Amino acid sequence: MAIGVGSVSSGSHLSTTSLGFETTQTVVTAGHRDWQLTALANRGQFDDPSGHHEAAGVPPASWSLFGLVWPSAISLANQLHERIDMLDGLSVLELGCGLALPSLVLASNQVNVVASDMHPLAANFLAQNCRSNHVAGIPFRPCLWPSPISDRDGPSDPPYPSHTFDWIVGSDLLYETGQPEHLLSQIKLSAHEQTHMMITDPGRGKLGRFERGMSTLGFSPASGNDNGIRWRIFTR
Repeated sequence: MAIGVGSVSSGSHLSTTSLGFETTQTVVTAGHRDWQLTALANRGQFDDPSGHHEAAGVPPASWSLFGLVWPSAISLANQLHERIDMLDGLSVLELGCGLALPSLVLASNQVNVVASDMHPLAANFLAQNCRSNHVAGIPFRPCLWPSPISDRDGPSDPPYPSHTFDWIVGSDLLYETGQPEHLLSQIKLSAHEQTHMMITDPGRGKLGRFERGMSTLGFSPASGNDNGIRWRIFTR
């Protein structure tokens, strides 16, 4: 399952379909350490000849977004690391994980985290980046919002047994129309009465709508700003 680095790689290493894409190694600092991440070399890539990815909810315009390092993910990873003692013994779900940098930071600190994304290749990049950084394998669950998510290994195809988490986290999740409502529906499925939810957002304009929706679910926000990246922690 090796991912080719810095060259056009056969997608057979990542998927049962015939794919090709260019990857690169990048070093990212988060949680007071450096991370070597395999990422897509550029955001102009798209390869889905069978239509499998689009059927899973990933349109061509968004195909590459999972495989890039985003400032909001770095910010979320750092914010969670600052609160690592609060997460001891709790379960965490990362939604829309992409390259899952926050999950890597959490798992390296022995936090019970599950990473999820709708992109069919996110699991393979996660496995590669776990190996590269000597992090024990992080459970991955495919998820097109809203879908039940389990914190345990289950069947290879959804639906998984429904499960709720103590914390739900995500970075830059509100970049398309309709995402605030879809995310709220996912939170209804994955949160219990004491769940905390943390999100980072670079100012794409939909955070206010999401905040109002969270209020209707009984959540109240604490807010802050990390060098232009807005963060919110919702509790109820």
